[in-house]
Amino acid sequence: MESMLEQILKSQTKLVVEFSGKFDAVYTDLNGKIENMSYNLKKLDVQVAQTTQSIKRQDGFLPGNLDANPRKSCNAILIRDGDDVWEEVNTEEELEL
Repeated sequence: MESMLEQILKSQTKLVVEFSGKFDAVYTDLNGKIENMSYNLKKLDVQVAQTTQSIKRQDGFLPGNLDANPRKSCNAILIRDGDDVWEEVNTEEELEL
């Protein structure tokens, strides 16, 4: 017959082995997540560096495609000599436009 001490020792050994296996699995999972975060951080660093270089190249140059002002628009009409289409402008706001 096994003694009580041997039974306790076997059960403790079994618990330690199970705990060690679970701990290894958690460690492996966590390590994989840290490596993934490190990879993504490196990608972000590259993107920031590329954006910075792109901005530096644009300094001192006007953009080729101007964005239309969404608040105001200006339409012009060419009046030829002899046309009687003049309209009086009454407000300063209309003059600014």
